[in-house]
Amino acid sequence: AIATGHPPLTLTYITRAVLANNKLTNLDGIDALENLRTLDVRDNEIANAHALIEPLRTCHALRILFAARCGRWCTTSSTSSTAAAVAATSSPLSSSPSSAMLRRRTPVVSRMCFRELPALREVDGQVNPNPLCDRGWRSARFLWRIAGVGPNEMSEIDFNDCDISTEEYAVLVRSLSHVPILRLWLAENP
Repeated sequence: AIATGHPPLTLTYITRAVLANNKLTNLDGIDALENLRTLDVRDNEIANAHALIEPLRTCHALRILFAARCGRWCTTSSTSSTAAAVAATSSPLSSSPSSAMLRRRTPVVSRMCFRELPALREVDGQVNPNPLCDRGWRSARFLWRIAGVGPNEMSEIDFNDCDISTEEYAVLVRSLSHVPILRLWLAENP
């Protein structure tokens, strides 16, 4: 776990944290860094994808993540061999690989982070292939205002028993249509 023994005031100013090579097994307490925009957790011992993703959902300002080799579960030899194969097939005249080549060499951890943390712009140097559009960001601000759902929490939203009125329901559904939701609970509302 990340020690948060410092006064809260000092932690609010931290926008970048480099926690690489610290043998971290989880990121509990990372939410104390309210304005964290860039996080580096490379070369740690994070137990599983859940231990990486769940604490980062509450990091509302997080946009750039470095998570290569953050745990044994995300280390694959196929990633480096795929990158080598892409490099071998790239034309020497082309300075940048095609989008198909980039998709093939995007590590699994990057794809998973983009899917689960939709506000991320970049993971391990890979740019988010489906970033939030203007409507998505407007919807994110609306969801934050009415329900306290942050931009990295939008893939999993629980509105069960939230007393959403009929008037709010139509606006809420319209807002949800602009964000990448994977799991939504919306039962027991009037």
